[in-house]
Amino acid sequence: MTNEAINLHDYIEIGLRRKWYFIIPFVLIMAATIFYVKTAPNIYQATTLILVESQKVPTSYVRPTVTESIQTQLRTITEQIMSRAYLEKVIKEFNLYSEIRNKFPMENIIERMRKCIKVQVKKGRAFSVSFEDKDPIIAMKVANRLASIFIEENLKVREEMAEGTLLFLEKELERVRKLLKEQEKKISEFRAKHLGVLPEQLEANLRTLDRLQLQLQNVTQSLKVAEETKRQLLQQLSQMENMGSFITIDDTEESIDASYENPTLTELKKQLAQLKLRYTDKHPEIIRLKKLIARFEKEERNKEQRGETETFPESTSPWKAQIEAQLTQLDTEIAQLKAEQKRLKAEIKKYEKRVEITPKVEQQLKELSRGYEVTQKEYQSLLDKKLQAELAANMERKQKGQTFRILDPAKVPEKPIRPNRPKLLLMGLFLGLAAGVGLVVLVEYLNQSFYKVEDLEKATGLTVIANIPEIKKKQKRLIIKRS
Repeated sequence: MTNEAINLHDYIEIGLRRKWYFIIPFVLIMAATIFYVKTAPNIYQATTLILVESQKVPTSYVRPTVTESIQTQLRTITEQIMSRAYLEKVIKEFNLYSEIRNKFPMENIIERMRKCIKVQVKKGRAFSVSFEDKDPIIAMKVANRLASIFIEENLKVREEMAEGTLLFLEKELERVRKLLKEQEKKISEFRAKHLGVLPEQLEANLRTLDRLQLQLQNVTQSLKVAEETKRQLLQQLSQMENMGSFITIDDTEESIDASYENPTLTELKKQLAQLKLRYTDKHPEIIRLKKLIARFEKEERNKEQRGETETFPESTSPWKAQIEAQLTQLDTEIAQLKAEQKRLKAEIKKYEKRVEITPKVEQQLKELSRGYEVTQKEYQSLLDKKLQAELAANMERKQKGQTFRILDPAKVPEKPIRPNRPKLLLMGLFLGLAAGVGLVVLVEYLNQSFYKVEDLEKATGLTVIANIPEIKKKQKRLIIKRS
């Protein structure tokens, strides 16, 4: 038929002409639909409502180790429950799918069961666990069993997470404790190695350095005085020898006048007077000269009291002997002062070096101490967290943390959730009608025959003179017989 516009009468003619193209698919689809509706088993769904209860201990006292959202926790627990280990136990416990368990592998049966389980989060702090089965009682039992598994698994997961957190913190605490001991050992060894140049010893070293410098100054001054005294004594001795001023006494001559004053003693008194102008009586050189003068004076007084008259060889003088004795004593004293001066200089150099390297040692010690303080803070933080984790673990063991509680247990469903028979029949009806009409339209569109003179004239532009009507089957057989 051509693509020209057609009216209602044409539609009726097409329908009558192609009625079997419409009736056959419509009847087949409706028959299949009715057969499925009659034979499809009823599927029942049982649902258990579970409430998520908050922990019973205030979080201000015990902070939980499990801080994930309810959705995340449910996703984790659902993945575990949907595993083969759990579902296979439930299948065997309730003898599910007994009619096909010997025909298909367990993996296929478990996958079928997974499709029958639904977990949905409700508004607020609740979620539901549903199970579908042909037997309403089995659906109820399995739904309640799955809900109890959720509750048990939640407790198990929370306790394992709390214990795992505690174990992790204990290992970390032990690691940081070892690190802390190593750092303490390093600091102790560093302080022992740099004993004497530590920052807290700087002030003592500076005081010692000042004291040593003062001692060196005194010793140097004493050495100068002793060397000056020696120089003057040597000068006196040289003058006496040049002037021949040594006194010789024969046995017949008079004894030396006791009132003759020792020139050496006079010189010592002059030196003492000069030193007193510059130093106090506690100065070492002043003390030494006082002792020396006192000894000489004592010897003079003893001689006067005994009334002794000393005779000397021609080549000997009592003053020369005293000067030589004093020179010997000064040499010993000068040697001692020089040795003390050398020792003090060495000590000063040592303490100056200590003071010089103390800032560098202080910087190194600060770096070690800074690392130690950081580790100590980390250790204290881990220790606090460990105590919190222990409280949280005890709370989970005693089931005082967040728990699941069955709010509405599953009941035996009264109506199946599928198949929805009225809906299926209606869908079959519409599908059959659509298939029949579609097939009629397709056949009519593909057929290029003309059924009206008008259609032929329009298509060819020619005038039809005559047309032969359709010969029915009975008429055709009659014509054949007559011929």
